[in-house]
Amino acid sequence: MQIIDFFKCHSCQDAKALSLSIPLCEACYNSIDIEQTPTLLCSKCSSPICILHSNCQHPWINFNPINSFHSQYLLTPKTYKILKNWKKSRGFLLNKLVLKINTTTIRKLEALDLKYIIPIPQHKKRQWILSGSPVEETAKLLSKKIKTKILPLLKISETKKTQGPLSLEKRISNTFYFEIKNNLDHIERDKNILIIDDFMTSGKTIQSAAITLKSVGFRNIHCFCLGYKPF
Repeated sequence: MQIIDFFKCHSCQDAKALSLSIPLCEACYNSIDIEQTPTLLCSKCSSPICILHSNCQHPWINFNPINSFHSQYLLTPKTYKILKNWKKSRGFLLNKLVLKINTTTIRKLEALDLKYIIPIPQHKKRQWILSGSPVEETAKLLSKKIKTKILPLLKISETKKTQGPLSLEKRISNTFYFEIKNNLDHIERDKNILIIDDFMTSGKTIQSAAITLKSVGFRNIHCFCLGYKPF
């Protein structure tokens, strides 16, 4: 019978955890230190590089109709491994560490005067594998922090493959569509909305969702991803 060592890091499983209440080793914990994580992303291409310049450094990248991008973590190899393990084995202690959105990000989202938070839906099979939806958990946390209503408006209508296991190249070529699953009669579509996803790598999922929402009248679309892969 295998004995689980609760004093080991829940992510790398090698080094000793800092404590029972912080189930990560020092290296893993520092990798998700929210005070050291840049959160400013270019509103046009989503790159963190552009904030060092006066204009967008990737003008050939077009994420219309998204108005602004926001993220908690940049997905460096170490951070990506931690967040990927968190998705597979979420729990109270890890959630408390990973979903601790920093003050700068919260203030930026509050300044948008958002009306709705719209989470990206996941395939039922994917939800079953992950024992729930990390996106929905993130949406619930932000909803409480910025006092904004969650509106589960999207559903997946067609896809060749789920995005999760695909490489970046295959994600870009993957066909991903969304549909609106609710009646929009009483929805204020002229207000600011926030799309939420867990990771952003190619940006195709977020953009597909934004295009679907714009097609039914939403004008001011912003996005938040827990982790963002820089390019």
